[in-house]
Amino acid sequence: MIPSHNIIIIGSGISGLTIAAGLKNDNFLILEARDRIGGRVFTSSNNLDLGAAWLHGSENNPLNKYLDSNSLIPISNSNPWMHPENTPIKYLPNTYVIDSKVAELSGDHEAKGDHEAKGFECDLKSVVNQWRDLAAHISSMPNISIGEALRTINFNYNDPLIFTFIYMMEVWCGGSIQNIPTSFLQSDEFQCALFGDYRGAHSLFKTGASTIVNALVETANHNIHDRIKYNQIVTSVVYGASGVEVYTRDGTKYTCEKLCITVPPGPLRDIQFTPPLDPARTKALSQIKMGSYKKVQMVFDRADVFWGAEPMVLTCDSKISGKDFYLGDGANTCEQCPYILWNNYMYSKNKPILEAVFPANNGWRLTGLTDEEIADMVMMNLRSCYPNVAEPKA
Repeated sequence: MIPSHNIIIIGSGISGLTIAAGLKNDNFLILEARDRIGGRVFTSSNNLDLGAAWLHGSENNPLNKYLDSNSLIPISNSNPWMHPENTPIKYLPNTYVIDSKVAELSGDHEAKGDHEAKGFECDLKSVVNQWRDLAAHISSMPNISIGEALRTINFNYNDPLIFTFIYMMEVWCGGSIQNIPTSFLQSDEFQCALFGDYRGAHSLFKTGASTIVNALVETANHNIHDRIKYNQIVTSVVYGASGVEVYTRDGTKYTCEKLCITVPPGPLRDIQFTPPLDPARTKALSQIKMGSYKKVQMVFDRADVFWGAEPMVLTCDSKISGKDFYLGDGANTCEQCPYILWNNYMYSKNKPILEAVFPANNGWRLTGLTDEEIADMVMMNLRSCYPNVAEPKA
């Protein structure tokens, strides 16, 4: 006899679990392709997140009802990637520190002669203002990518900080500026730092993002674990007069009255629908580009910790030009990006770990490389700023 349910949910990531947690009817089933729940949330045994890691904005965030503020580690008072001036970020060794003081400074370059440190901060404030003016200009150029827009305007590209802002935008989007449309920078969102996030502090989790997964399961009206079928890859969905039929790769057939699909666009393209999806939906689905956001965690001995107390460090390899990388001939085809953003886990979790972030094309280039090759690439960038760095132990 074919098992039948009132509701079937495909996927046990945050979306699928949120739906399941709110159901009053207990006649539901979750089909999960992996052997675990959580989707892109996966926390290791030492509380480090190998997948999603952040709570993006603390104000009116719908996830707040599942969280205790004591479980969070505030890192920035607003989006630290689109507005890095709001976050203590060490930029290049002993050169710049972007922090909240920058926003209070006038940007007057004459201050540089008064006090060297203040001068650096003023330089940063000046670059922040230049970047905002540049972003406003770019946003007014319709129907092209940010990369295309940057090539068509006359702007001073000599300050390397300008290109770190571009890199940070790619970190936030997980996509290349060659694909991100100029409309991304339109409206008041750029000034408010609201790009798919919420106002307020951006935070990490003390014991990892699995905190959300556990909270969703614990607050559900039913025992969610009892209603999950693991290793069930859905291959086809048939809508009929008497309900919905769901078929999986191992040949199992499930039926239900209502179906909730929460999988990402990639796996969704692999599901065959009968009757077929509307052509407009199929076209829209084919045009969705998946971003890339890869993380490399380097573990050091505590005695070898060399970096500062800021939650983030941004290193720059001076041998690679940001201008050439982003705007030169064959932009983004260089073997390595000049910039790497590092999350400092000594700051947030008291662990001697630096986590390198590779967004967009930088992340795709890591595909197929061995762990040793990736580690060599990462350490080469790090040593361009800190030549005497000891070898990581893992």
